[in-house]
Amino acid sequence: MVGSIRRLAYALLILAAVYTVGRVLRSSLDFSATPLTSGEGHSHALQHLTSAPKQIWNDEQGRYKWIAHAKLRQLTACLARGDCHPNADKIVVFASNFCHWALAERDAIPGGEQVWCQAMVGPSVRRERSDVQRDSFERSGFTLINAGPQDHHFLLDLYREVGENIVWILGDGGQPQDGRGVFGDIVKSEQLPDGVPAWKWFQFEYSPSEMDTIVGPATWRASAEPDMAKNLTIEWRGDTAVIHTEFDNLRVWSSEGDLPGQPPTSGWSAQDASTYVGWDLDMPDDFEVVPWSERPNRIWVLGKFPRYYTSYPAWPPAFYTAAHEELSKEFEGFEFVGSIRVEDAGQDKMDDVPSVIRNVGRKSPDEFDQELKNCKGLLGIGPPVNSPTPYRALAMGVAFINPHAILDWEFEGDKEQRRNMSRWDDGQHITMKGMPEPWVYQAERAVYDDFVGAIRKALSTQTRPARFARMSRGVYDRRLADIALRDWRQEVEIALERGIGRKGLLL
Repeated sequence: MVGSIRRLAYALLILAAVYTVGRVLRSSLDFSATPLTSGEGHSHALQHLTSAPKQIWNDEQGRYKWIAHAKLRQLTACLARGDCHPNADKIVVFASNFCHWALAERDAIPGGEQVWCQAMVGPSVRRERSDVQRDSFERSGFTLINAGPQDHHFLLDLYREVGENIVWILGDGGQPQDGRGVFGDIVKSEQLPDGVPAWKWFQFEYSPSEMDTIVGPATWRASAEPDMAKNLTIEWRGDTAVIHTEFDNLRVWSSEGDLPGQPPTSGWSAQDASTYVGWDLDMPDDFEVVPWSERPNRIWVLGKFPRYYTSYPAWPPAFYTAAHEELSKEFEGFEFVGSIRVEDAGQDKMDDVPSVIRNVGRKSPDEFDQELKNCKGLLGIGPPVNSPTPYRALAMGVAFINPHAILDWEFEGDKEQRRNMSRWDDGQHITMKGMPEPWVYQAERAVYDDFVGAIRKALSTQTRPARFARMSRGVYDRRLADIALRDWRQEVEIALERGIGRKGLLL
């Protein structure tokens, strides 16, 4: 009995102590003054719970994970409040080095791959805003998460957290030696039943590709550039030509394309045609176009690194000197101009750049536009393949000279066959291969007459601005939304029914 009373007394003493401490804590924290569930206190708490770093950290410090989790907390908060965009619970994930670099703003002047990623992120990527507030797929309400530089382990963690909400993943294949694994290591399988379903994964490919995928058809390769259009029409809007093709809308060739051995209907292979995602031009409709008659006789050379002039170039160095001498007699003040810089001291030697090219040095994107719009032509030199720059040039009314090679050398002496586009390789820019003059002049590489002839046409023929409808903001946003909302599981089921899907996939 005494022991029971003693134990009860101890219990009451403990309760009293807890009560006293609770009163002290409650008084010091003043919970009653600002309840967490209302007003300013609630807002203050949410601000801290959903915050993300604004300072630029080293790419490898895991900053992308902080931002990713902040976005997930933001999503949770808006779902709890009931004020989310209808698409907010649909998550798009980037798992690509190029997209990570674009988001981290590592390169002041990005290459084509980063331009593509930035387009999916939106034009505000370089504004002074917090990382979780950037425009992107999110223009259409989707939640966009960067899974870092090909960090497949983190991607698997994300999938295990919010897998049902992840609708589309764009990623690199990965390298075993990078320590982050490859996608094949995290794909759903009998050994990994909680892995990422293969049909949610799209392989990052800047240019269109016919290679198969982990799912089977090339549909699961996403590209920034389409193949050369088979259907091209021109609509005039004032002084600007708007180019329409079959790629204005999302095309899923695994279900729309032609099967091997069957009569063609679409003209595109169900198995070998990748999915065009693309990017928007990000140039305002009222962008100032310099009147053609007011521009100097200037040709911009598309080659920003000296190694482009020595690594399988379209034109021998002597062509520039000869053309400069010849065309200077016809066109007052004629000059070649470029923005050329050394990126890799081991590969880039400024002495490799033809001396007749006036180098204006490194330029910001805005400065580059100012230079380009005061030219009459943009000269492709071989690399870089499928650069975004020709699109900007056409929108400014600057003609593009697109070099190509001949595939069938038995027609070397047959001029008619050499003009037959089916005998060409894809050239420097596959899309521009199908564009008519005066916007694009096709020139056979290493043929001086083609080289100087195309430049002469660009200097003497007025070019009006041209834009591709598939690259306009509205059309682009609609295509991105269609990609995110597409039932890709159903698409892989269709591919399996058509006999072009990879057997044994766990859906």
